[in-house]
Amino acid sequence: MADMSSRVFTIAVVLAVIAACSLILLHLFRGHGQARTVVYGGTTYDCQKVLQSFESTTGPGVYPQPVIDACVNGQ
Repeated sequence: MADMSSRVFTIAVVLAVIAACSLILLHLFRGHGQARTVVYGGTTYDCQKVLQSFESTTGPGVYPQPVIDACVNGQ
């Protein structure tokens, strides 16, 4: 049982590190999306607001996945 709990702990730590790195990268590259907008489904989304929603303490906002992908990838 101890082996299983240490494995779960290790996986949790790895996921936390990946999440932290992702937030750092979003913060570093946030400047590239400041003046960008994405039009999806007839609605215009501000990439700065989309990316900042992932840095908020309340959690990410609800945005369609294609919008998030376009803002992160700079398309």
